[in-house]
Amino acid sequence: KKLAHSIQPTSLLCFDTETDGLDLINVRMLGLSISIEAFKAYYIQMPASYEETCRWMQVLKPVTYFLKMWIKCPT
Repeated sequence: KKLAHSIQPTSLLCFDTETDGLDLINVRMLGLSISIEAFKAYYIQMPASYEETCRWMQVLKPVTYFLKMWIKCPT
């Protein structure tokens, strides 16, 4: 939660997703790497269940607009 709230709209953001495949539409997210400053990064391992991953993405809402193309979570 701390990380999600520390990202400001004017912040630089670098992210990378780890998935179980190459199809951008039909993959399961395994993890997410986020960096908001030089030489400091975070890796967030996603839960195994789709529903729990969607709940985590709500916590990460400040960055989810970057991820919407890779995950299909109900809004």
